[in-house]
Amino acid sequence: MGVPVPIAPSGWAPSTEAGVWKVRDWVSRGQLFAGLLIIPCVNGFAGRIIEASHEFGWYAVAAGFDVSVIVWLAALGSLRLVLRTGGGQITRLDLAAAAVVLILTAVPVPKLSWVALTLSSIYISRASLPGSAMRRAALICLALTAPMFWGPALMHAYFEPFQIVDAWLVAGITGTERLGNLVQLANGPGYLMIEGPCSSFHNISLAILASVTTSQMVGITCSVRQLGWCLLACASVLAINVVRISLIGLHPEYYDMLHGAPGSSVANWLSLGLIGTICYFGVRRDLSRA
Repeated sequence: MGVPVPIAPSGWAPSTEAGVWKVRDWVSRGQLFAGLLIIPCVNGFAGRIIEASHEFGWYAVAAGFDVSVIVWLAALGSLRLVLRTGGGQITRLDLAAAAVVLILTAVPVPKLSWVALTLSSIYISRASLPGSAMRRAALICLALTAPMFWGPALMHAYFEPFQIVDAWLVAGITGTERLGNLVQLANGPGYLMIEGPCSSFHNISLAILASVTTSQMVGITCSVRQLGWCLLACASVLAINVVRISLIGLHPEYYDMLHGAPGSSVANWLSLGLIGTICYFGVRRDLSRA
């Protein structure tokens, strides 16, 4: 008489790793990875949207919820790549990583969602095949966390070196004395203090994000050439803000115009235009393959 053999329910199969039953058809590895990128990203953006709506009201919609257009385009680009999900078997390490990411995302602190996205992006980029759509999406999401979380956190936590570099560059243009983050005005005894929100380094993370996004959307591997284009984009936004601050030091009578909405708007649009142009030239030879 034969020994009865248990029959697995539909959609289940014996694990080849640990001899236990596990789900095969419920979700694929590609779908799991897609969720680990989309969920913390959406949660992080939701926190920013709520915060901007409380602060600016309906104007927040026109202002893009205080999020750069480069960030929105990068998010859409990564989503386009993520939707090209494949199959694959989920491993125990995948489940452990998913548990950590989802726990961090579930905590009602929006900034932790960006930490979760950082962890999931690093894990997925390491676990995915080189050149695959999932890996490229993960690299974009990793770069996305720079302007949305790590850049501002670094500036708030340890900002003094950045202030000093800004002041050194401005003093070189104005030809006046520098004391720490203070630059002497060109036409008087007063000093211009460079504070955190005015730093030239804020837009550098956006330049890096734009460079990573364009190269990964086109499918270009990291190279010295791509690094050069990225550094050029960073240098361009740095130069724009240094020139703007220098003009304030040279002509403090126009402080309201240069530092206020007119000056900031012009600087932002110039930065955006230069970043877009430089990134385009960096990938234009490979656009036919995208």
